[in-house]
Amino acid sequence: MLPVGDLRAMPDPHERGAAYGRAAAGPSEHSIGFYRWLLPAMLGQPWEELTDEVTELMTPARSAAPKVVALLHGVAQGSGQTIADLAIVSCRSELMARASIGTSECTTLRSEHGLAQTWDWFITQRQACVVLHTDRILTLTEAGMPAKIGLNTDGLAVTLNFLATTPAPTAPGVPVHVLIAEVLEHSESVAAALTQLRQAPVACSATIGLADPTGAAVFVELTPYAPPVVLDADETPVHTNHCLATTLTRHDQRGPLFDNSQRRLHRARKLLAAGLPATAILADVDGADSIDVAAQPDTDSRVALGTVAAVIIDVERREMVVSPSRPSISGFVQRLRF
Repeated sequence: MLPVGDLRAMPDPHERGAAYGRAAAGPSEHSIGFYRWLLPAMLGQPWEELTDEVTELMTPARSAAPKVVALLHGVAQGSGQTIADLAIVSCRSELMARASIGTSECTTLRSEHGLAQTWDWFITQRQACVVLHTDRILTLTEAGMPAKIGLNTDGLAVTLNFLATTPAPTAPGVPVHVLIAEVLEHSESVAAALTQLRQAPVACSATIGLADPTGAAVFVELTPYAPPVVLDADETPVHTNHCLATTLTRHDQRGPLFDNSQRRLHRARKLLAAGLPATAILADVDGADSIDVAAQPDTDSRVALGTVAAVIIDVERREMVVSPSRPSISGFVQRLRF
């Protein structure tokens, strides 16, 4: 089971962040330690030099999401980490996008009662996974980050897929993990969330899935190059890691991730069309087309990529069911609801 930080009855964001930091001190230390090793190796810059870039990236967040920024300051206080280090972790997607670095990523579905997805990443980050439960939101995230995959008390579900695109973005924008936390905190519906997303510039490309109890469900392709593109998830029920909007496909970064993304997209569409439930699709193992991704044999454990966890969100029941490891191995065993 993943650790759950119970942050209910804490309306002040700084206080809530401090409690989060105390509850997830160990996972936060692991997360910072991992990215302190990974990002300089990938980006060719010392960790300390990343602080200036992250200060620029976080500037839009201070006006767009001041309560989320206050929460991060609280996390720093509670965990004994520095706000500079936590900000780098929260901006790791933006930093990697600036270097045009693509890695293994995720498969997201429009499921019968909401949304579902695998989270594919560096497997060592499974040790940093936590679930945060506040009065307002439930989210599975990496310790130290404000949010990732989750839902709120209105039944609004949010998922996240990285998009590997070119050219590398250079302008600042609200970090995507901060933006998700802001959406979950303040939007009561898909329509309200879309308004928020259209108002926020981003500094990396990502697809945010949205669903609510009215039956509305969309995938929103966010890029630094154009306004958000909204895809009806009932018509486009699967998303992986390349652009599906015809106006954005020219920005797809070609290479192994693009090829893998296409294979997973076709595989998941086939399984969905066959009537398989989300639990079976996310646990699917089929060689190079697998939705549930195993690490390559004999890979250095520090850089092994694969499915870290998976989530199924039921917007009607306000419920999130989690697989705390690969779904084909652990199953969906952790049920959380308001």
